[in-house]
Amino acid sequence: MKKKVLSALDIYSEEVNIPGGFEINRKKIFSHILHNCFIEREIFNYKNTFKVDSSQDLGWFNQYIIEHLLLRHKVALESHNYYGLILYPGEMSIIRNENNLYPTSAYTVIYGIEVPKNSTELTLSFKDKNKLKIYSEEIYDNKFIIFPSSENYFLTRNNSSNLICFLVGNFLKTF
Repeated sequence: MKKKVLSALDIYSEEVNIPGGFEINRKKIFSHILHNCFIEREIFNYKNTFKVDSSQDLGWFNQYIIEHLLLRHKVALESHNYYGLILYPGEMSIIRNENNLYPTSAYTVIYGIEVPKNSTELTLSFKDKNKLKIYSEEIYDNKFIIFPSSENYFLTRNNSSNLICFLVGNFLKTF
């Protein structure tokens, strides 16, 4: 009997395109994250991660992600939590794995809140047929990347001359 094991890593990415009448105000989310970073100093769980307060804009983004994955990819999700991540010029994130903190999390989303093009990439490391592989994709303003929470990831060096900011969310799979 022959057995073949294939690795399947589902990654979804694109720019957010919300129908008319609705708009995610990234500047407002950015200002809340900066407030929690510099004024309240509300660290979330890792270095450079900060609490994100509930808001209409966060709710619209959350709903967009849930509906987008269900309608286009038949993946049913429920949000678990969100936090902000900032990187200073020349800084890269630590290697992260959301399942270490949230074992029930199925997917993680990284969304560019204040990220100029060509400033950083999301890099995933994963096993494929027992070989370690790397996948990288550029992330920038208004673009999201969703991937399994069980995978290790990091954001490469911030090549811009400004602080960059991301919204990170974790989702549970509902069926």
